[in-house]
Amino acid sequence: IKTSSGERYIASITRCAQIVRTGAADECLTFYTAYCLGQAFKASEADIRPVTIGNYLEGLIALGRLGGVDAESLDGMRYMRDAMREEARVDEKLKISRINDLMKKGGFEYIAEVIGEIRTDADLLPDHSSRKELLLQTVACCAVDMNKPARTGDMSRWSIGSDLRRETDGSWHLAWSQGKTSRTTEAGELWAD
Repeated sequence: IKTSSGERYIASITRCAQIVRTGAADECLTFYTAYCLGQAFKASEADIRPVTIGNYLEGLIALGRLGGVDAESLDGMRYMRDAMREEARVDEKLKISRINDLMKKGGFEYIAEVIGEIRTDADLLPDHSSRKELLLQTVACCAVDMNKPARTGDMSRWSIGSDLRRETDGSWHLAWSQGKTSRTTEAGELWAD
């Protein structure tokens, strides 16, 4: 198992344990526990999607399998996991509505306008300001995303000088290893100095 997969399982188990601590679900790994967890996650203010709930249950199933929980109990949990994933397949993907909303606002032209507004706000701040640094980082990420969208987790690991590098001719290039697939991808030349 990859390290990132192990971390995902641990995070999923932790999220489920937080619900169990509230009393909204039992600590036994059964169909009913999986059902109660699903209901609790759906009722939470975090707007947790069914596919995510299914992934959380997958973490508990792995824990139960390795911990010697009986097969019938785990089959009940698998049923709920599959039901959550099926519900996710039937629902419209959240990104589709977000893309539609973005297109209604003007698409890339809207993003470019927002980038310009953020740059103007940054220019009004002193150079030593942490807020200015954050705004300029936001501008850079938005500009890159217009050309080559990346997962948030991947963007958080980008390193200047390694993933994002400036060539001797003044051009900037971005290449990184995707966390989900472990494949290398790149945005190519971004902008000149």
